[in-house]
Amino acid sequence: MTLLTGVGWPTASVILHFYHPDHYPIIDFRALYSLSCEHIKPQDYNFDFWHSYTVYTKKLANETKVSMRILDKALWQYSNEAIK
Repeated sequence: MTLLTGVGWPTASVILHFYHPDHYPIIDFRALYSLSCEHIKPQDYNFDFWHSYTVYTKKLANETKVSMRILDKALWQYSNEAIK
């Protein structure tokens, strides 16, 4: 999807997440902040990063016994409350 004009990693991750919410996380600066990865900027995203992020968040969702969608919302909300 990232080969399409205007579709970067964040947009592609949203599309994948909403078609397969239990398998793919959304790459978002808020979620990255919540995982102490705020130093990683969108221009640094690539397949290896996306794959590592996906593997990590799947593991985290499994360990905490929540769906990927719930984990994604929780990561977003934590950052939303922390960054004021």
